[in-house]
Amino acid sequence: YTAVGNGVIASITPKFAGNKIRVNLSFQTYVASGNYIAVKLYRSVAGGSYAEATDKPPSNAGYLWDSSFFSFIDEPSYTLGQTISYQPYYRGHSASNAVYFGWGSSDAGSKTIICCEEIQA
Repeated sequence: YTAVGNGVIASITPKFAGNKIRVNLSFQTYVASGNYIAVKLYRSVAGGSYAEATDKPPSNAGYLWDSSFFSFIDEPSYTLGQTISYQPYYRGHSASNAVYFGWGSSDAGSKTIICCEEIQA
């Protein structure tokens, strides 16, 4: 079952070469019974294809409603002046049961927040 991006993207153009990027992500999920959702962070440099920035899912959620937050320090390869974009990708364990990213309980609404900042190396 392939991971898909959700369209929520944060971008940064570092001011200095060789610095790290901290990415904070806050989100809600809904997962149908008998399934789980894994969320990973993907990165694009200078408009290139998105590739995994995290090797393991920093967030795995069980079934029903869940709220999650994670902070990730990235050390991307880039040339000064290039823009780095981050997007969460998610996938379920099984294609037969629904998983929803950025979907809160029907009464409470939902927010997905992603932001990034440059950290001096």
